[in-house]
Amino acid sequence: MEGSLLSRALPYSREMAGTPASLDAMVTSLVPSLSRSLAEQFNVFRVMRHGTHEKQLSNVFAWLLRDDATHELDDAFQRVFVDHVNRSLPPESALPRSGYRVLQEVDTSGPDALGKDIADIVLNGPQVSIVVENFEASDGHGHSYPGYLAYGAQGGKRSVVVLLCARRESHRQVDGWDQAVVVTYAELLEDLRALVTDDKSW
Repeated sequence: MEGSLLSRALPYSREMAGTPASLDAMVTSLVPSLSRSLAEQFNVFRVMRHGTHEKQLSNVFAWLLRDDATHELDDAFQRVFVDHVNRSLPPESALPRSGYRVLQEVDTSGPDALGKDIADIVLNGPQVSIVVENFEASDGHGHSYPGYLAYGAQGGKRSVVVLLCARRESHRQVDGWDQAVVVTYAELLEDLRALVTDDKSW
């Protein structure tokens, strides 16, 4: 590796690390990452040119959340999702695990709003509404947290606002979004994988 960026950095790293053993440990930890292929991995959503946009991902999650959809999981994913939301709430405030009607692209702007504010997914239950903003990071990205919360509370319902995202980035949660429940794709999909693995009928 002589002449490479890594070999030029080694003398500096050795000085900073303090001992040869520390340097050896650093290099050993780097080797697996250096050996990983940078080639694009198979992804069925990329093949179908689907799933790279917020709306497309919302379509997938809304489909999974519907208890009458073609996935034939009934309300299993709805329960998985609400369980994750409940983990961020006090035990005495836990939401019902299922029984929600799933809506998409819901206008949450109130009568005094200057324009439309569209929530990606809304889970509408008899006594509870869960208003979901889906985005790559845990970021309200210009949407109104108070508006989402007020929309969910219509009719005297309890309202909970959720940020569904790929990454938690708490520093982005401003203008009320620090009060939102954050749920990541990976958390949900890992539980879904475990669920279907254990379900022999599925």
